[in-house]
Formats: sequence, structure tokens, C-alpha cells
Amino acid sequence: MSTAKNAVTFGTIYFIAFIITLYVPPLFGVAPWLFIGSPFIMIWMIVDVLKDGRQKFPELGKHE
Repeated sequence: MSTAKNAVTFGTIYFIAFIITLYVPPLFGVAPWLFIGSPFIMIWMIVDVLKDGRQKFPELGKHE
């Protein structure tokens, strides 16, 4: 599994866990910590997806 897939999978699980902590009263104390960490998870996910060089895209022409 590539690092981009790992990043997206982890980010998705992280944000689902965050949503669950908002709706389960005993876990309310965890939600602020997950909220504070969420920008770092998003940045890590974006950087990993952008750095993933397995997908080749065609070059654009002069007038495209």
C-alpha cells in the first residue's frame, strides 16, 4: 500500500473518530485534542497525496 493511501486511510479514520467523540458524552474530553491535531493530519495527507508520483498526467500544450 502506498503512503498516499495510508495517509488518506488514516485521515479518514481520524476524522470519523473525531465525529464519534462529539456524539459520545464520555469522550467529550478527547474532542478538543483531536480538533487541535486535525490541521496537522490534513497537511500531512495533502503533502503525501501531492508527492505521490505514481500517477502520470499529460503535459498541457501551448493553448490549453
